[in-house]
Amino acid sequence: MTTVQAGPATLAPETRSPAAVRTNRALLGLGGLLLLATGLATLALGTGLLNPPAQEEPVLNEVADGWLDSHSWIWWPIAGAGVLIAAICLWWLLAQARSNRVSTLRVGERTDAGRTTIAASALTDAVETDVESIRGVARAHAHLAGTPTAPTMTLTVALDGRVDVAQVQAQVIGEAIEHARSALAVDTLPTRLEFTVPRTVARDIR
Repeated sequence: MTTVQAGPATLAPETRSPAAVRTNRALLGLGGLLLLATGLATLALGTGLLNPPAQEEPVLNEVADGWLDSHSWIWWPIAGAGVLIAAICLWWLLAQARSNRVSTLRVGERTDAGRTTIAASALTDAVETDVESIRGVARAHAHLAGTPTAPTMTLTVALDGRVDVAQVQAQVIGEAIEHARSALAVDTLPTRLEFTVPRTVARDIR
């Protein structure tokens, strides 16, 4: 049974995987704390709060400069730390490309003979074909996110303006989404349904 609810969709758009979101929050939080601590320490030194003579001294005084000259090996750990930071930044950048989309779906329960899997593209192609066959639809695009056993679908439908949106919505939910749910042998298939309405209405020649 498919339930139609009025109002905006309840499923949020899928942009990145949950792992990427957690990584962003952790690294941004850590980076923010480090920058805050550095800024407060710099402000304290610059205003003389911690050590009054400090604001008049150069960043590297003679003692520090002499120590660096006699311990030239310190630059190797510093270079290693720089390489490590660069590697973390690269890993973080690559993590942004990870989405929550699924490539395969598991159909039905596992049996002694194994488990049936299908390509997610096979289902989305079938859904797009079903939706585009509905009168009033110009084109459709679908993708699946979530997990292979509990997918969610985002379906974007571009209308040509010949049919009322509510009528198209009822057919999409009652036919295309219902067929997808039956194909996966699941009771529910959470779907985010988005409509694109044209600025001009096409002539209906049917």
